[in-house]
Amino acid sequence: MYFEEDIIGINLEDKTIFSKEIVKTNFEKCSFNNVTFSDCEFEEVVFEKCKFDSVKLDNVKLNGVTFKNCEFKNVNFSKISKFIIDFKIVDSFIKFCIFDDLELDDLEFFKNKFESCTFQKCSLKKSKFNNSNFKDTVFYECNLEKSDLSDCSGLDIDIMNNRTKGAKVSIDLALNIIKKLGLKIV
Repeated sequence: MYFEEDIIGINLEDKTIFSKEIVKTNFEKCSFNNVTFSDCEFEEVVFEKCKFDSVKLDNVKLNGVTFKNCEFKNVNFSKISKFIIDFKIVDSFIKFCIFDDLELDDLEFFKNKFESCTFQKCSLKKSKFNNSNFKDTVFYECNLEKSDLSDCSGLDIDIMNNRTKGAKVSIDLALNIIKKLGLKIV
């Protein structure tokens, strides 16, 4: 178990970390490349300026975890524990990542850059994506009710395949939706 530690600048590559409990720990400027976290629990952990490339999260519990100024590439979040999901990603770059079949209600994704990511069959009710930028990112069969998508750019939501009642959207997204519906503003 790691408890109340500061871990700075470690580089893990081609490792499997199994059944570890990491509590009140700060990771800064760390790199995780082709690392598998299996049956681990992270509680009140902060990752700042860390890189995650081809990381596997098998049955990982995230409770009170914050990712700030991090970079994620080829990370599949879909296998995290369905029982404890409480994390936020802030001011990070997220590319080729998968968020499928997850309950991500009330989570915060502020000021992020999403590129070529997939959100499929997720519940994202009341989640906040404020000031995020999206490129080639797909939301399919997601529940985005009452989520905050304001001040987002590049976001494309198909309202026929997603639930969006009560969602806050940017003017650009609203106009894009109107255009897709074949409506004209006069």
